[in-house]
Amino acid sequence: MKRSGQRLLCAAIALTLAACGQSQSDGDGSALVAADAPPLENEQIGKSESLEGKYEDDWFFAHDVNFNTLVLGKVMVIDAGDGTLNYRGAIDAAQMATFNQSSKRKELYVAETYYERGTRGKRTDVMTIWDRETLKPKGEVILPNNNRAQNVTQKAGLSLTANQKFALIYTFTPATGVAVIDLDSRKLVNEIDTGGCILAYPAGDQGFASLCGDGKMASFALSDSGQVAERTESAAFNDIDNNPLFTMSTTVGDVTYFPTFEGYLQGVQLGDGAPKPQEAWHFADGTDRKPSGWQMITGDAQGRVYVLMRAGAKPGDHKYGGDEVWVLDPKARKVVRKIKLEGESISIEVSHAAKPIMLVTNGSMELEVYDLASDKKVRSIGGFMAAMPMVLHAFESGR
Repeated sequence: MKRSGQRLLCAAIALTLAACGQSQSDGDGSALVAADAPPLENEQIGKSESLEGKYEDDWFFAHDVNFNTLVLGKVMVIDAGDGTLNYRGAIDAAQMATFNQSSKRKELYVAETYYERGTRGKRTDVMTIWDRETLKPKGEVILPNNNRAQNVTQKAGLSLTANQKFALIYTFTPATGVAVIDLDSRKLVNEIDTGGCILAYPAGDQGFASLCGDGKMASFALSDSGQVAERTESAAFNDIDNNPLFTMSTTVGDVTYFPTFEGYLQGVQLGDGAPKPQEAWHFADGTDRKPSGWQMITGDAQGRVYVLMRAGAKPGDHKYGGDEVWVLDPKARKVVRKIKLEGESISIEVSHAAKPIMLVTNGSMELEVYDLASDKKVRSIGGFMAAMPMVLHAFESGR
């Protein structure tokens, strides 16, 4: 071995011995590592920390889709508050999974797909139920028809009714539908054919609405057994050919807001009965910026709506992301302010705290934290923690 190689080997050995509190000489008597280096503490085998009582209003769930290894997706618990411990834990979320949380039950739900041999073999679709406080699985519900929609994850792919009695999983075969799971009995109680309408947005106390291919929105009220008690629909309002709605949305009160490709904000009141579209507001009028990104809209507890905007957006740019977040007052129809991001980003989410913070997924797939009191970035959460945290969920302490 050449002398340079010997020195590299010795240095590696020295670092290993340093962890054990030992010293090592390079052969000429000079010590490479101090002999009094403190030893590492013995690790307690089987020790597991609980998150019970630790969740704060500035925590988030970050769904890492992990395109590079889809079967190894996960949902991370991110403490975006004071920055002392960003990563609190994670749960599995395999193969184009969807995720949601229940504040009333303190449970987390992941609808996911597994194959018998990892990437091939018999398919199993399942909704896994996780304990929010321990991040351990506590049950599962099999979808026997293996019809869960597998697409890039978004919030409306797995929803809960407002009273949190039912979980709603979007299905696609390519016929569209919604699987209804009773969270009390943990059983699949219905599979609804939505007739060309996609996804599930909570509507009323115990129902959901779906976006339809003819520009309408259909609403499905559910009985206590999970059957369709009433189906209603709106008039056509979604101009799919010229100015379509994004399927991403945020709900403020009983109004769900969708941005459009051309920079309108479309509110839809999703209560009991048929969806009630409001007059659309062209908040981007007079500018070359348009909404863009993956999760490009969110809201806060104060009733404001946040939209990620891209300068000079052209047709086809609607997923590229943007470098500004516009803060909207939808009732006053006013752009309150514009937050300049440090770089192009694809997803945004705002905490439900009295003094909210914003979590952003940037173009390098790092998470960034913005203080909304100053609209300045306070730090980045990077490293090898996540591959593609594309969907962000603010922690919900209660509804």
